Amino acid sequence: YKLRAKVDIADVSSEYTTWARFGPGLMPEGEWKSDPRLAALGQRTVLPAQSKPTSPSGEPETEGIEFKAWRIEHGVAEGDTEMPSGHGIPLEYNLDGLNAISFTKGCYVGQELIARSHFRGVVRKRLMPVQLGGDGEGKVGESILAPGMRKRPAGTLQALHEGRGLACLNLKAALQAAQGQQELQLGEGGPLVTPWRPTWWPKDWGEEQPAS
Repeated sequence: YKLRAKVDIADVSSEYTTWARFGPGLMPEGEWKSDPRLAALGQRTVLPAQSKPTSPSGEPETEGIEFKAWRIEHGVAEGDTEMPSGHGIPLEYNLDGLNAISFTKGCYVGQELIARSHFRGVVRKRLMPVQLGGDGEGKVGESILAPGMRKRPAGTLQALHEGRGLACLNLKAALQAAQGQQELQLGEGGPLVTPWRPTWWPKDWGEEQPAS
């Protein structure tokens, strides 16, 4: 069967603005709703472009780049730049832990592959927050290299802000680097890359990479 409906699509992105509240100790209030992806990301609301949300007195207003830094620290990617279309599967960007995938309903393109990877428990790469050494300079899209993996990179830098970033990394190499058991490097001769495991990750994440 084919279900079809005639729809009109209009771009109203210039008419609305997304706001976020983040930090410790936030309580739901008014138009603010918890971010559905992750509790640590705080709260969100969408308002007409010329409006400002109400918020408790004393809360400073910051630029969007501050929220990007908060996202990076928690290992959460956004948008097509940080999660390029056609590259990887949703599980590699941790979407199975961010309320973005249902394993009880369908159908969608790639459902069989995603479900198989999930239920077999084999995910060899995941997005992780990283700290760049030295001056923290790097280029998004640059390969991350690891000794013993010369045939292919250990991962790719997906986002960068003030020396911290997001990288889609081979789990075995990344977790060894996080424990100080080996070094990762951004490109040939670039700064050292130190990943860390986000506190919200389920305990079994990181065990999906079979030992070899």
